Amino acid sequence: MDKGLKTLLEYFRYNGKFDAKPLTNEQLAEIEQAKSEGYMFEPPQPISHEETMARLAEVLPRISRKAVADAFLYSLSTRRLEYRSAFGSYFFAVAVPEHEFVPDDCNVCTVCGFRKWNNSDYKYGGLNYVNYCRYKYGRPLLALNEALFDLEQFTKLPEVAPCPEDYGILKRILGCAKLLTGGNDKSPKLTKAVIHEKLFKTNKDEVDMLLNSLSICGVINNREYPSFEEKFVGHEEMARLQYSEVDYPLNMWRARDGINKERLKEVFGIEL
Repeated sequence: MDKGLKTLLEYFRYNGKFDAKPLTNEQLAEIEQAKSEGYMFEPPQPISHEETMARLAEVLPRISRKAVADAFLYSLSTRRLEYRSAFGSYFFAVAVPEHEFVPDDCNVCTVCGFRKWNNSDYKYGGLNYVNYCRYKYGRPLLALNEALFDLEQFTKLPEVAPCPEDYGILKRILGCAKLLTGGNDKSPKLTKAVIHEKLFKTNKDEVDMLLNSLSICGVINNREYPSFEEKFVGHEEMARLQYSEVDYPLNMWRARDGINKERLKEVFGIEL
């Protein structure tokens, strides 16, 4: 593991060595090294909703669906989670409709979740925490400016190709849906089944994020809430539907919904 990545992960780890304030000169030097390696960043300069939309329109044509699908698959056997996060972010971002900034009471766009970066500190705002989520969880990012950052970072990664093992892992993950015995069983039971089967190196948080990415693209979906491309759900409605600890849209899935085999073939070229 690169020293800069280790610094990023330790910085946000609960009770980690960076939790105490103020930071020591040694810690500050480690952060500067992490910045030089591209893992940590200066507080971001706030950009407008309009500029965010423009930058997204520029980066999306540079990323193919096959590239993000291949990267997602590649992450399964390698556990390179920075290759996994862009998958869900991409399928959210390509579905965002053209729109003007429609702020809520907190000045967050009710359509796409855009909000100006919080530059108050490193701990809870800005690019560093978003990058931590990429590397730590492979977390898809469903706020427009965060998705933009994820996708821009993805274009800087070397291209990768999945191996046969990766395709097998995904098939076995999806096959775990058949292990659920109740039609109303929710995704936490699917997460437990995936972990119990010991299909690949992972943990609960990673599996939760992985399953939500598959939900965002429509492979694991509820008929009334399919992929974002088929039925875009804006930030305001998403917040209303976020009534459990499970992220939307995975929280809408039930075991009786099964796996969307048509979408699986369309996105990954895989048949179950």
